[in-house]
Amino acid sequence: MNNLRKAVAASLTALMLTTASAPAFALQATGGNSSQASARAAVAASDLTGHWAASSIAKWKDRGVIGGYEDGSFKPDRSITRAEFVSVLNKLFGYSAAGSGNFSDVPAGVWYEKELAAAKAAGYYEGFPGNQAKPAEAITRQDAATLLARIFEMENPAGAASVSYKDASQISAYAQAAVGSLKNVTTGYEDGTFRPLGKITRAETLALLDRLAGSYYAKSGEYSDGTLAGNAVVSKPDVTLKNMTINGNLYLAAGIGDGNTKLEGVTVKGTVFVSGGGEHTVTLDHSTLNKVQVDRKEGSVRVLATGSTRIETLTADSASKLELEAGASIGSVVLNQPVAVTLAAGAKITTLTVAAAAGQSVISGSGDIGSLVVQAASVTVNGKTVSTGTAAVTGGQAASPSPSASPAPTVAPSAGGSGSTPTPGASVTVDLADKEATSQTRSLFAYLQDIRGKHILFGHQHATDEALSKPVNGMTSDTYAAVGDNPALFGWDTLSLEGFEKPGSREYTPQQNRDNLIQSMKAAYASGGVLTLSSHMPNFVTGGDFYDTNGNVVSHILPGGDKHDQYNAFLDQIADFANHLKDDSGNAIPVIFRPFHEQNGNWFWWGAAFTTKEQYKEIYRYTVEYLRDTKGVHNFLYAFSPGSPFNGLDETFLKTYPGDDYVDILGFDSYYNGSSAGWYDSIVDDAKLISKIADSKGKVAAFTEFGYSGMKRTGNADKEFYTTLIEKLQADPDAKRMAFMLTWANFGYNSIYVPYRDSALYPGENQELLPDFTAFYKDDYTYFTRDLSGVYQRQVTTEEEQPFMHIASPIDRQTIESPTTVIRARVLNEQPTKVVFLLKGSETEHPMTLDAQGFYSASWQPGAELNGSETDLTVKAYAADGSVQSQTIKLYFGIPEITMKTYTFDTDISGVKSDGTWQGSGPMSAEFEHATVNQDGKLGINVTSLVYTENNDDTWQEIKIGLTDLESVPLNKVGRVSFEALIPLAAGHKDPEASIRAIAVLPPSDNKFYSADQPKLKDLPKVTVGSDTYALYQASVDLNDLDLSKSATGLMVALVGSGLDYTGPLYVDNLKLSNVYAKTSGDPARVDDFEGYKNSNDLLQSAYSAKGDTNSITLDSSHKIEGSNGLKLGYTLAGEGYTGIVKSLGSVDWSSTGRLKLWLTPDGSGNKLVVQVKANGATFEAYPSLQGTTPGWVEIPFKDFVTASWDTGNAGKKLDTINAKKVSEFAIYVNAPAGSSYSKTNPFKSTLYIDDIRVVAGEAGDIPVGVVQDGMAPGTLFDFEKDAGSWKVGENHLQAKAPAVTGDVSSGGSKALAVEFTPAAASDKSYFLAGSEVKMNWNGSKTLTAKVKLSSGTAKASLYIKTGNWVYTAGDAATVDANGFATLTLNLPGVSNLDTVLELGVKVETTAAGESAILYLDDVTLSR
Repeated sequence: MNNLRKAVAASLTALMLTTASAPAFALQATGGNSSQASARAAVAASDLTGHWAASSIAKWKDRGVIGGYEDGSFKPDRSITRAEFVSVLNKLFGYSAAGSGNFSDVPAGVWYEKELAAAKAAGYYEGFPGNQAKPAEAITRQDAATLLARIFEMENPAGAASVSYKDASQISAYAQAAVGSLKNVTTGYEDGTFRPLGKITRAETLALLDRLAGSYYAKSGEYSDGTLAGNAVVSKPDVTLKNMTINGNLYLAAGIGDGNTKLEGVTVKGTVFVSGGGEHTVTLDHSTLNKVQVDRKEGSVRVLATGSTRIETLTADSASKLELEAGASIGSVVLNQPVAVTLAAGAKITTLTVAAAAGQSVISGSGDIGSLVVQAASVTVNGKTVSTGTAAVTGGQAASPSPSASPAPTVAPSAGGSGSTPTPGASVTVDLADKEATSQTRSLFAYLQDIRGKHILFGHQHATDEALSKPVNGMTSDTYAAVGDNPALFGWDTLSLEGFEKPGSREYTPQQNRDNLIQSMKAAYASGGVLTLSSHMPNFVTGGDFYDTNGNVVSHILPGGDKHDQYNAFLDQIADFANHLKDDSGNAIPVIFRPFHEQNGNWFWWGAAFTTKEQYKEIYRYTVEYLRDTKGVHNFLYAFSPGSPFNGLDETFLKTYPGDDYVDILGFDSYYNGSSAGWYDSIVDDAKLISKIADSKGKVAAFTEFGYSGMKRTGNADKEFYTTLIEKLQADPDAKRMAFMLTWANFGYNSIYVPYRDSALYPGENQELLPDFTAFYKDDYTYFTRDLSGVYQRQVTTEEEQPFMHIASPIDRQTIESPTTVIRARVLNEQPTKVVFLLKGSETEHPMTLDAQGFYSASWQPGAELNGSETDLTVKAYAADGSVQSQTIKLYFGIPEITMKTYTFDTDISGVKSDGTWQGSGPMSAEFEHATVNQDGKLGINVTSLVYTENNDDTWQEIKIGLTDLESVPLNKVGRVSFEALIPLAAGHKDPEASIRAIAVLPPSDNKFYSADQPKLKDLPKVTVGSDTYALYQASVDLNDLDLSKSATGLMVALVGSGLDYTGPLYVDNLKLSNVYAKTSGDPARVDDFEGYKNSNDLLQSAYSAKGDTNSITLDSSHKIEGSNGLKLGYTLAGEGYTGIVKSLGSVDWSSTGRLKLWLTPDGSGNKLVVQVKANGATFEAYPSLQGTTPGWVEIPFKDFVTASWDTGNAGKKLDTINAKKVSEFAIYVNAPAGSSYSKTNPFKSTLYIDDIRVVAGEAGDIPVGVVQDGMAPGTLFDFEKDAGSWKVGENHLQAKAPAVTGDVSSGGSKALAVEFTPAAASDKSYFLAGSEVKMNWNGSKTLTAKVKLSSGTAKASLYIKTGNWVYTAGDAATVDANGFATLTLNLPGVSNLDTVLELGVKVETTAAGESAILYLDDVTLSR
């Protein structure tokens, strides 16, 4: 065990490495009479009473790991010798077997002879030169850390770089990695030191064992301890762990000997270390293990995987047996010693590598090995020798891997007649994002691929959750009501798991939401349907929803981001759902998972205005890897679906494409507005493009989201939408090759996407596009549920994955802003021999090590020479066969401060000298010496004749400090000098205004750089030195003249006093030279001056997202008004008729300005220029002229902005002092003028130049004055005298029917709303909700009331509203019955977001089953 190997250290409470060792051997009491025993007990009791570690000591004594002394005492605060320390570790892990020899200084017959021999044989105690153990010496803290890291097989990927103790330099080189590996267990002492040469006590040792081996199994038996937060150790045979989750490591220790150990239904997220077990077997049954490491020092061990056991990686470092029964599988196996591997039929290993030292390994059985990599001689498979190289083993027979499948042809075969479902044929091979995808998932992919061009599956979001039609034959579905058949494709969203959409609810637990969604999906799957899951994710930074675009979310959730754990928790919820989604036979049900859709738009936080293309690729990759590789989700096909249009360009569609290894389905989203004549042609163009790209990549093409946006009950401009769309698609041989088309949910009468028949709200009414949808259904091209067959029964295999490596962080073209950056790379489908990173211009390879998250990682501290500039970073992964994978990314640097050199003065004052003194009142002197103040070394300056005079000669009292050892410091990179100074308060006794400041000088120039402050001595923080009080001055001087820095030959700093009078010592410490980077000002008034992109077009293009027809943006140094650069906008007007760029501003306040100003060179085209601002959720536009070509300033008063014509929800609003407080986006568009003939075959191309876009103060009246308006007037919202409005039943567990107006009863008028339901016994689901979606402002309102009664029986009823991001608020429940109308009340003060009321309704709960009853609701009223 010469190398420290990785283990997941438990996340433990910090304990000073007082907990960095484990105390020791203790003598056991022997013999003695009862009085002696009583005396010993008394001593022990007094020894431990009240001690901080008493409970830990008692625990480990009971476990037999440690004992007391002969006199009954424990001596908890006594230091521990090396021999005693080793004894404890041996007992903990069960090491007892001695090797061939012992240490030279261990005499025969001493009590620790066998202990040290066993420790040496185990490999964790290496000793000292001369084969010495030094057993009687008290063990040091750093040596204790080293032994613990070895025996617990921990390592520190960052090495010494992560050891941040103040005395880190005192930690010996051999111990630095070990100390770093324990940083999650101990934080050192309060003063920031580790004290590596200090001693460990017995109590401290046991406290540490609590953290490193919190769960300890040293007695035979069966244990079911639920979830364990940290590590677990099994040190005795015949232990069974059952139905447990271990978040740390599991150590099957040497103490098991040749006995049995069994894991049954156990999940281990860390590493399982197998050090014991012998021929009598370590059995892993129905368990899920991340990593298994087999390394038994005392003989062979048999590892048996049974049931559904899944192991991600297994490494065998000792001779052993590995057996897999049917159903068991391992992702990757590496044999470093000869091993006998047996695979039963139905068992599988994805990749098995037989290393050079594992010759004589034997593989037998009838199982499968996807890739057998043989690097050793004399390896046999079922008795046949296998030569070195790579082969596949199928059914126990070694053969070469199967060839790759060819992509499907571009031109599709002609469609068959109605119902001509493609028939499953011979087994085919497909290339999926998940090679381990389930058989049903593989079959689904093959089916979708086969159906392309013949038919298209029609899909509907929330098809069986949301309906405007009355139920038909008990089926709630608008598709079924319309045509008597359900869609072929059923869509849901992860919002259902969060409870925001049906079948979930915010009132359910996460498990209830999961189970409800599973139930709905199982029903659709049982009918033969295909399932999809999109993901409208919450904003992990702000807590808002997916429309909340603030916070640069993706940068925070990527690996290394501060919200990464929150994102993982969200993915855990998806994985939990996916892994529970099974049919009645226990088979995982396939789902098409579609995250991060429409990413080229700017309405979601992952959109192009807020996420760079490189960030998008990496978060998509991470999502797939985490679900597939970490969480074991193997029933997902992954869909990639940006929004249309793509202008016929592959590169536009693929701009954010994460790669073939991560995507199965290529799709696009697009919605029709009912009037755009070119939309259908655009859809055909996009479908053609994507179909061809999919064919070239072996992917499925699909129309992942479409619809008629704004479809109304009647009065629609286009009543043949569905048939026109499929006619257009079918007319093109490539465009018709869409596997499916999914439309959105019928959430209400303002959100209709499938025509309804016999409206539940308007009885007898059919939506006017119903005839067209019926014709759409009858077309042979479209498939619905009844057309499906053979979707999940095909025989399909997956291609072998090729090795792939990518850099996960930092992201390509990222600006590094932290002094330390963690480089992370993912290496897939191979085990590299080494992974390294190197920088542009250097051939030095820096090692990277595998971390707990499966990344190869390394900490990196960029040098000052990179700050403010750029470099290329390359990561290389070397394979055993000599091949190298490599990726290079470009990085920019804007680190606020990089320390280049620090003078700590801890032990001496080398590197500085006195450069003299000066004061106007006469000579003074300053002598330098090393001083120790409050146990800390400092530069002592003994000042003589620092004199205060009353004639103002004392305003400049200078003590100069010259820096002498600057040979290694590039002075042109030093931008700041800082230090701490202690000046006695007594120095200001004559002048109450006495002050201090700092300066710096760069010889040969005598120009002075001044600190920004000159504080008064009396105002500074105070520090006590002996009996004197000193002021603590923290000086900082910026060297902001680059020319002087470039020509500098030295550096001098000085303390400059004013009004001081003193003779005696001053102190200086922590003098630091730093490189600094001044970030471009975050002035909210500046939209863009194009100076902050480091002359990089890549950075510029990352800041803007392109819209519409093709355009390009670059920095231009010729056309500008000031600075170095302006913007060159090259644009094309073609099929879309518009083009533009959008920049996210976050959230800035322009309410104190009044005009938007920009410098513009028009192109004389006469096209329509649109300057667009998004503020407070509304979109405002102004229209400067493009006539002429003379450059000049354009100023637009805010009063001239109007609401965009398409933003009907905000019509009439002004860019006033209220809305201008929250400006989030700026955009520039060019539109084709009315009547123009621009098209794809007749495009218009031109160029605009723009610079210095900003807002400025205007004249009076330039910005309209906004007034905070109260909400709507009080009064009755619903009296139901005319109709039921938009009321409908929501969550429904009481068989509630659609609301209807009745004249049978009312509270005031002649009618009320009636909802019939069936009461049920009290449970968490004995209720229903009836409500109405609204969009109201209730600011200023006090109460919401409603009148309710029942036709019979009793129930509880309450009012509720949903506001803001659909936040649910309910009033107090009241008992209602048939004895007259009761009043329900919801008090509104304190309810958030009353300006955005989205839904109101009533919840009815029952407590006993009974006959059907009717809820009557009337007079829903808002009051102030």
